Formats: sequence, C-alpha cells, structure tokens
Amino acid sequence: MAGNFKHLLLGCTVILLQSCTNAQEKDTAARIIKENISLFVADSYGLTTTPIIIQKSAGSINFINEDCEAVVDLTGSGSIDTCKESYLALINEEDFSVNEHTSYISYQVGALPSKVNGRHVSIQSDIHNTDHKDYVLLDFANTYIDEQDKKAFIILKETDVSPEKTGSKAEVYFFEKGKDKWLFKKKKLLVTS
Repeated sequence: MAGNFKHLLLGCTVILLQSCTNAQEKDTAARIIKENISLFVADSYGLTTTPIIIQKSAGSINFINEDCEAVVDLTGSGSIDTCKESYLALINEEDFSVNEHTSYISYQVGALPSKVNGRHVSIQSDIHNTDHKDYVLLDFANTYIDEQDKKAFIILKETDVSPEKTGSKAEVYFFEKGKDKWLFKKKKLLVTS
C-alpha cells in the first residue's frame, strides 16, 4: 500500500511540475510579444494609418502544417512532408532542433498599448466581428522557447486586409534571452503572397 502511495505522489509531482513549466512558457511567450511589440508593428504591412488587430489566442494554429497542406492542396504538386522539412530546416539553421513532432506553445496575448509606433493596436478574440474595413491582422502562430539555451522563435502570420486586396506574409522571428528581457536577434521570411 505504501508503495502505491509513493507512485501516486510521484505522479502528482511530475504533473504539477509540467503544469508549472507550461504556465511559465505561456508567460514567457506573452512577455516576448509585449517586449517586442514595436518591432512586430514596425515590420507590418499597410500605411501608418492602418490599424493593427492582434489575434488574442496565439499558437492556436500550426502555421507550418496549415501552410504546407494548403500549398499542396492548391497546386496539386509537391509533398506536404517536403514542404514541412524546408520550413523546419530554415528554422534549424539558427541552432534549433525542431521537427514534425515538436510541441509549440498555445497562449493568450496579454495587454498591449493601444498605440504602437503611431498605429492603433487592438487585441481581438474574434476578428470576424471587426468594424474596420482596412486592417492588418497579426497572428502569432508557432512559438517555441528553449529556456535552457535561452533562445526562442515565433512565427508571425500577417494579413493585410482591405476591400481592394488581401496580401499576407509569414516570418519567423528569433530571440535570445538577455539580462532583463528577450532580445530580437533576426528574422527570416517564410512566405509571401
């Protein structure tokens, strides 16, 4: 009986530690966005008068899977696996070791200033109910944090929406943990349309 209790206690401890790590990763991901929001806004499409809408739930889509499936469906050529491998290779050039089994973080974007770099910024849960006809949507997709090596990346899917046109791009932003904050290292363009 005592042995069963020890196993139960050990199992509960492991679950508690995983839960704390998961919460810490979510907090870190939201912190990276908050500390670097001016960078994301400055790099975005649109005129400086075009409002920025940020999707509140981040990491709810796996951009790599979604984009590769869409490209193969649209063109009818190539392979989803080859597409995924090319994205992952591009990320792994920056000393990451992600693969098709890597888990990404899902989290909520925290409070941000209502104006960044002179542009109006809002966070919305349901972007389909926006009052804006012209806007730039920022959707933080795949987010990966390596606390041990003090580095992270976020794939940002950006869509420029207007009645005349819709354009989009996806970029991966790389960060390193500095003394007091997460610092932008570089970015790479993944796709544009």
